[in-house]
Amino acid sequence: AASLNDVSLPYWNQDDIYGGFGGAHCMIKGGYSTVVAALGQGLCIQLNHVVTSVTYHTEDVMTNGDKHDKVKVSTSNGRDFFGDAVLITVPLGCLKKESIKFAPPLPHWKNLSIQRLGFGVLNKVVLEFPEVFWDDSVDYFGATAEETDKRGHCFMFWNVRKTVGAPILIALVVGRAALDVQDKSSSEHVNHALAVLRKLFGVAVVPDPVASVVTDWGRDPYSYGAYSYVAIGASGEDYD
Repeated sequence: AASLNDVSLPYWNQDDIYGGFGGAHCMIKGGYSTVVAALGQGLCIQLNHVVTSVTYHTEDVMTNGDKHDKVKVSTSNGRDFFGDAVLITVPLGCLKKESIKFAPPLPHWKNLSIQRLGFGVLNKVVLEFPEVFWDDSVDYFGATAEETDKRGHCFMFWNVRKTVGAPILIALVVGRAALDVQDKSSSEHVNHALAVLRKLFGVAVVPDPVASVVTDWGRDPYSYGAYSYVAIGASGEDYD
């Protein structure tokens, strides 16, 4: 999710060590949201609340002899939530953008790690076709761009037919290309992906998609990016 010029050479693989999981790669039927839905069963979950600030104290606060909660979480719709502690798992991009204000501010060492780590953009062009026209025995296949500045724009296609039960390919838009084409419309992304596929398989073989979805993580105010990476000047210690 980043240009190699931005990635640390000695620590480029540290995110696997610090942030990775063991075992084989897999795809989850129904998508990752099924995991969140299962974990959330039986919990009180407040939806559509945009957190704007977190006020916290290291010790219990006493007011007129009454002990108050250590943490207050404020939202854009005017609601406040109180508790003994708060666990924050927002994307690194939001922390970099300082979307949430902390009072008192986060420790200096934590802010340094937030700034040192990279948070890159990786978008996906999801295409559903009337039928499979590619080799369905492979999980993915690649395409090499003829021009260097087009590298990373639909350079790989994931075959998710087995996972979703429909003839769907997912094209990846990564690295410098993900930033360079961020202003393109969804239809432009779809047309580019189709042009790449038709160059690989032939114009007559590749039909128009029956449905499509294009992500835009870099400009999403609840993420501002897609994947973290060890940037130049950072190390795996910053993940910890």
